[in-house]
Amino acid sequence: MNRILKWVLAMAATVAVLLLVLSIVLPLLLDPNNYKDEINAAILKETGRELNIAGDISWRVFPSVGLEIEQLSLANRAGFGVQPMLEVSDASVILELFPLFSRQLEIDRIELEGVSAYLRSNTDGHNNWEDLVDRGTAAAQEAPAEMEIEVSRGNFSLENTARRVDFDVFSTSSAPATPSQAFVLKGWAELRFLQPEVAGEIEFEGLIQALRGQGLLGFEGVEFDFKGSKGPAGDSLPLALKASTDVFVDLARDEASLTELTLQFFDLTAAGALNITQLSSEPEFDGQLQVSEFSPKLLLQDLGMEAPPTRNPDVFGKLQAEFDFSGSGSGLDIAGLKAVLDHSTLDGRLVIEAFEPLQLSFDLAVDSLNLDDYSLLAVTEDSTEVGGAGLAVGSMLFFNGGGDLSIGRLVTGGLTAEDFEVTIRSDANEIRLFPMGSRLYGGQHQGDIRLNFAAAPPTLTVNQVVTGFETSTLLRDLVDTDRLHGTGDLYLKVHTRLGSEEQTRRSLSGDVGLSVVDGVIDDIDVRGMVDKVTALLGEGNETASAVGATDRMEFSELIITGIIDQGILKSDDLALRSALVNASGKGTVNLVKETVSYVIYPVLVNELAAQLPVDYRNLSFPVRVSGNLYEPDISLDIAAGIMASQNANIVNEAGEAAGSLLQELLGKKKDKPKKKDGQ
Repeated sequence: MNRILKWVLAMAATVAVLLLVLSIVLPLLLDPNNYKDEINAAILKETGRELNIAGDISWRVFPSVGLEIEQLSLANRAGFGVQPMLEVSDASVILELFPLFSRQLEIDRIELEGVSAYLRSNTDGHNNWEDLVDRGTAAAQEAPAEMEIEVSRGNFSLENTARRVDFDVFSTSSAPATPSQAFVLKGWAELRFLQPEVAGEIEFEGLIQALRGQGLLGFEGVEFDFKGSKGPAGDSLPLALKASTDVFVDLARDEASLTELTLQFFDLTAAGALNITQLSSEPEFDGQLQVSEFSPKLLLQDLGMEAPPTRNPDVFGKLQAEFDFSGSGSGLDIAGLKAVLDHSTLDGRLVIEAFEPLQLSFDLAVDSLNLDDYSLLAVTEDSTEVGGAGLAVGSMLFFNGGGDLSIGRLVTGGLTAEDFEVTIRSDANEIRLFPMGSRLYGGQHQGDIRLNFAAAPPTLTVNQVVTGFETSTLLRDLVDTDRLHGTGDLYLKVHTRLGSEEQTRRSLSGDVGLSVVDGVIDDIDVRGMVDKVTALLGEGNETASAVGATDRMEFSELIITGIIDQGILKSDDLALRSALVNASGKGTVNLVKETVSYVIYPVLVNELAAQLPVDYRNLSFPVRVSGNLYEPDISLDIAAGIMASQNANIVNEAGEAAGSLLQELLGKKKDKPKKKDGQ
């Protein structure tokens, strides 16, 4: 045991003596500062660049033998400015110890601190590092070297004519390797993009290999983990991005490929591949991407934002997509697109022809879409509502261009359309949906919608025509009533200024028309009403025509048109024709307050008219439609019809009993007096 201890102490003493000798002898025998000019000449010969060593070069002997160099810089390539391409505050070149005794210098490791690199490409497609890569490849063929490189602190700036990226490296290292062998590069850095404004920290690691003489670089198992933010301080969004891939770079062909590419942005994960050409000038790319199912609503929460409240709270719960893509810095072509949002599947192609300003073209198909599920319950203060759906105009995406959209089944405003097709065109002033068409409740729909933003507030113009539709099913979905049956035609031409829901309705103007043929109106017993009239007149009793009485009235034609002004619809040309009743009508619909006040004047014809006394056959008994627009009260005003003609005579002849009956019909209820003889 004592012998081993003595041996260890002897070795330690020997190393200490060697280090002491080196610290004394090396500066005496060799002052590296005397070789600055030779070093610069050698660098100039190898790189074509001047190396400026502004500080001292000194020996270090502990904990390893090497040279320490202060304040050195490598000149930029001609044509790229006077700023040095590379600056280093402190550099340590660690040497192999034993080759020194044979008067040979072999580098074991290079340590760099305070590195600043300025990398730039110009409009001609050239950059300020490609000449070094070419020379370095040739040098590596002649004299391969094995060394480890460590960077403990640095700043790198990558700039072209349009963008600039800055990042500060705080720790990076590579394992020993020759240029033809793989080595591990790992570290972390602070990253800053000036446009868009992004900042954060990034950790990276990968296995790198340069193929000597071929201008090829391989990066295997490259991993990045970025955590940062987007936007100015105080108004930024959190970002968290992880990526891994294998990268192959062909410097001679100026292209690269990324395989086994995976991306993770919070809970959003994607996988695919990417190919890039024209790396040093105007890069172009193509590839494929598959986005796994994720929740857009949860992603917004991860970004510190709340999803807008929608009528269906479960929407934006699921999204997945896959597509091929190609493009450049000026545009993007997404082909073979297939996406699933909640219960809707979208297929087609989307082309971003320009990013600024946004120029789009598209051809998209959706199997089914319920827009009512996505309509907003509330909007932000800087948004403008459009009608009851709460569409936020302030957050709409404006673009130039357009394309075609088809939807197999579309639900909007409570209505269901099938085989919906529309062409959408947009510019800085207007979005237009035309032509537009669909199958709607057994009929055909055509339309034209314009949103104009040339002036404030924006305006909405709607032209819609529906022909041959089944009225009961449409009205059931639209206003929750199916009392009107028949085959209908409808036209609507309106214009309004967009504001709050009330403002939008109040500024509504235009005209509307409806015609229905071969129809039926439910819950109207015309025969029963005639019996009440004849009983009142003493010509029959209320049960006389119970046989054949019905709560439905058939008609051959119903026509009504109207003019809308400041949110109020006025109509005075209603016309109804049937085998039992003809009618006219007039009144108003207040679209702001959602109320109706309409009077229909029916005149009995044919067999029903024959049941009345001759003096009453042309008498019109008004039907009043009033109250809530969607659940109106409908009543037959018999008293008003009688009073309009012979109210005084009837009261005189009928006496107290008939007068009381009229008061009941008018809504003034009293106890009925006993009948008198002869009344």
